[in-house]
Amino acid sequence: MTLPARQVLRTAQELVLNGARRDAYGEPVEAMRRVAGVWTATRGCDRTARQVAVELALLKLTREACRHDLDNLVDAAGYVLVAALAAEAEEAEAS
Repeated sequence: MTLPARQVLRTAQELVLNGARRDAYGEPVEAMRRVAGVWTATRGCDRTARQVAVELALLKLTREACRHDLDNLVDAAGYVLVAALAAEAEEAEAS
């Protein structure tokens, strides 16, 4: 994938909100909730959708630190967006 740097965030937003990743995996916060449920069950400690998205962003950034691949940056930006959406959902559910 070849993109100008300024397109990374736009591409991530498009993939998360309207694109192929949403089509493949469904609504992003709900997808992270499913992962959180599995991680909670298998790790023995509670995880939220927001925490899962943050941890996956960190995974992508760790990969990027070792070797540049634009996909790492797009995915990390997408996971950060999903973390923000999950935080909004958490706040809405709490009120």
